[in-house]
Amino acid sequence: MLTQATFSEISVRVFSREEGVGHNQLSRPRVYIENIGTEPVSNFYCHYYFTAENGKTPVLEDYYTPNCSVSLVGSGNDYIVKYDFNGTTLQPQQIVPNQDGNSIGIRYHDWSPMDKSNDFSCNMSELIILNGNISVFLSDGTQIYGNELPDPQNPPQPPPVSNRLGNFAVYSNEFSDIRDRVEIKGGHVGSAVYAEAGCDAVLSAGIYSGKNMFLRERAVINGDAIASESIHKQNNVVISGTERDHAQIDFPVLETKTVTFGTLDTIAGNGSSFVLTPGDYRDFQAFSNSVITILPGEYSFRKFLIEPDIQIVLNVSEGETIEFNIGEEIRFADRTVMSFESGTQLPFHFVFTVHKQVSFLLVMTLRYTGYLQHLYRRFMFIQGQILTARYMADGLWLNRSRRFANLRF
Repeated sequence: MLTQATFSEISVRVFSREEGVGHNQLSRPRVYIENIGTEPVSNFYCHYYFTAENGKTPVLEDYYTPNCSVSLVGSGNDYIVKYDFNGTTLQPQQIVPNQDGNSIGIRYHDWSPMDKSNDFSCNMSELIILNGNISVFLSDGTQIYGNELPDPQNPPQPPPVSNRLGNFAVYSNEFSDIRDRVEIKGGHVGSAVYAEAGCDAVLSAGIYSGKNMFLRERAVINGDAIASESIHKQNNVVISGTERDHAQIDFPVLETKTVTFGTLDTIAGNGSSFVLTPGDYRDFQAFSNSVITILPGEYSFRKFLIEPDIQIVLNVSEGETIEFNIGEEIRFADRTVMSFESGTQLPFHFVFTVHKQVSFLLVMTLRYTGYLQHLYRRFMFIQGQILTARYMADGLWLNRSRRFANLRF
């Protein structure tokens, strides 16, 4: 059984509630921060934003802030309560201070009424819930969570998106279309142009788009949803992290590669056992009920065609790689089972790179573990695949009740 490997990531989120919902002269936010990443976070600070009316001067009252100091920053109408966690380290899966939260009060000197409806960070919720309008920063000023107070002349920008492909489970140059009930695990979904999550799709991390994004009904995004242009949502979409449009995002660039295939045609007959060795081939075709063992090394094919009911064994050890370069077509038919040799679990030691006008089709109950890189054309999964892989392409459809997981080293 393959297990989720670990990878380093700094990621936090903020929850809050308004304890003074029924009090028009006092705002009483309770706030806590949770580390949902894999790295400790030290010496950070967060900003709670609110607006004063008619130039009045607010007063900050500190009721309970055991792990931080609080101060009031600002003038005119726009103010920030700064929670400074200097000297505090928040370990992975830890909450600070606790689920009751820090407690402060904000009022005017004369106790006159406050309009909380224009307070950017005040959610007016009696229950403690996720709040994307409280921002968190590292000590060097790097923003790691939340929205800043909007400025019409300078719209808020998201934390920078790493340009490492390793952050993504699914990434495309043109579009990533995650269809209904697909589940993506272990990394972000991204596209340099367009990204979509279908009805009841579940993403274990964020979704990023270089232009527009569409999130269909009941899609669940367990991370940020960030687009360079617009985000369009249907009903009951859940985004656990930050939602931002019109953001500045740097996207990775997919490596290009030329595929040069050979002149040798090879066939694995019906019901046969066949060992495939590295080299340059023209066409390879395996017929039904055969067992194909693939040895480590680099392969080039014009076409690689797998008929129904075939078992593919990846005979690769630690430190070795099987790399397929495909020039025109690759096809896996019904009930293909692709796995490592008994006792080995080496995801991403099997790499597909397919070039330009390649047709790549997976149909019916394929089981695959590896890394798929499709540099130019579109790629479609159809009905019933269970994949443990990372996929990079120009365009991608993941269609109907697919489970797609990304394992890292």
